[in-house]
Amino acid sequence: MLVNFNKALSGDLNLNVNAGASIEQFNYEGTLMNNQGLNAPNLFALSNALAAVSTNFIQRTEKQSVYAAAQLGYKNYLFLDLTGRNDWNSTLPTNHNSYFFPSFGLSGVLNEMLSLPAAVSLLKVRASYAMVGNGTGFNQLKPSYTLVPGGNGGLLNIDRVLHDANLKPEETRSLELGLDLGLFKKPAGC
Repeated sequence: MLVNFNKALSGDLNLNVNAGASIEQFNYEGTLMNNQGLNAPNLFALSNALAAVSTNFIQRTEKQSVYAAAQLGYKNYLFLDLTGRNDWNSTLPTNHNSYFFPSFGLSGVLNEMLSLPAAVSLLKVRASYAMVGNGTGFNQLKPSYTLVPGGNGGLLNIDRVLHDANLKPEETRSLELGLDLGLFKKPAGC
């Protein structure tokens, strides 16, 4: 879902806002087959299994999100950009499954603001700061156990992944500074 709002607040100010929400669901079901050996060598078919053993598994995750972005423009040459997003991720522990990440940006088209030499067709400066969050993969909080039938009653398989029940969302921060420069642009119609 996405909603857009665009309004001229005055002759000099323009506001553009986007807001929305989304739900991302991941459902995975599978069957793992183990034949415990073959009756006839090199005939790789389930019908040739000594004792076919199947294991069924299901993985389900969900991420719910709300987000908004706003741009305030002044005289079409100075822009303030703000964004914010909050995710709720089922792969994280309940006390850390909600995480917010914002961004802020400011840009100015200097060739529209100032009197520059004719050779400068574009001079834009920009700066932004952003924080991005992320969850993790399925079943990263506690060990999983699988009963594997066969042999003398079967085996109990415990995964070897180190788990953290207090796992927090991934967080990445970035700062960007930039300059766009255009030179010697030919006038229209030449």
